[in-house]
Amino acid sequence: MPKTMRAAVTVAWNEVRVMEVPVPALRPGEVLCRVRACGICGTDLKIMAGVFADSKKWPRELPFIQGHEWSGEVVALGPGVTQEDIKIGDRVVGESHMFCGTCRMCQEGNYHMCDRAGGEKAYEKGFYLYGHDAPGAFAEYVARPLSLLYRVPESLSWEEAAIGNQAAVALHLADRGDIKAGYKVVVLGPGHLGLLSLQIAKAMGATTVIVTGRDDQRLALARELGADYTVDIREDAPERRILELTGGGADVVLECAGTPEAVCTALEVARKGGKVVLGGLTGGKQVAIDPDKLVLKELDVRGSHARVNSQTRALEMIAKGLINARKLVSFTFPLEEINKAYNTFKDRNNRAIRVIVQP
Repeated sequence: MPKTMRAAVTVAWNEVRVMEVPVPALRPGEVLCRVRACGICGTDLKIMAGVFADSKKWPRELPFIQGHEWSGEVVALGPGVTQEDIKIGDRVVGESHMFCGTCRMCQEGNYHMCDRAGGEKAYEKGFYLYGHDAPGAFAEYVARPLSLLYRVPESLSWEEAAIGNQAAVALHLADRGDIKAGYKVVVLGPGHLGLLSLQIAKAMGATTVIVTGRDDQRLALARELGADYTVDIREDAPERRILELTGGGADVVLECAGTPEAVCTALEVARKGGKVVLGGLTGGKQVAIDPDKLVLKELDVRGSHARVNSQTRALEMIAKGLINARKLVSFTFPLEEINKAYNTFKDRNNRAIRVIVQP
């Protein structure tokens, strides 16, 4: 096993260098994995720029290694981990967060909402996010607790497996909507989360799935991935069009755009007694809504954050062809070209859904 590895290190805000760093030392219960693919998402850009949530926490210090949507293979076992637990060569993905396991949320199975999360020095209380305030996967190797790893079906490529991380987020979003066969579902936003969510809604039995957005290319991709209709929000009265297509409103609205306007649209196009699941973050922007609408329509409005108990199911859905992950990989780059990868993802003219880095 080599003592050093290549890693993309954020050395200052908006400055990333590929350099030689030590291979992580394994602590009890940990596994060393050779990273084969890691996706870039919008959060990575914000962390790199020092503007994600609170730059004093994310990351907690520089230099720092980012990257949290990864796949790879097991190459070494730490103290206390045996071949009966996991084998050398096993293909895996990992949770992006480490939780305390002892708070009320963790004990109830909602570890993604661990009470130790947030606040100053959350990592000292047992909660941290890999690629946010703990070393991430834009590197040749990562060390992860065995409990945070999930096996990847042999039929999946490394890139598809890396997409499985976000697919699990989309699956949790759909779970929160309790989508049933025959439902009419509206997905607001044709980004990565929205394009995954539409496929999952169809797999759950939705007979009509409508995707809204303002990008012609992404709306065309939505139709290719199974959307029955797409609505361009740049047109006049898009909400009226959605109500026409659904015959009076959607059973479930999955909000994936993360804008105040999308939240308001969700409340308008949900049917009476329908469900609205908010999965996008507005970045702290306030949303003005009419609470009477919630009361009179008896809307069930829910939030959906990260993922919980959905990773294995998401990977299985990709393996069964229920989710087309390949279509969501727009570009791939070797680790040495990490800055080109970042710039490609940032440039909206490229219309990148996901950019994958291959360490």
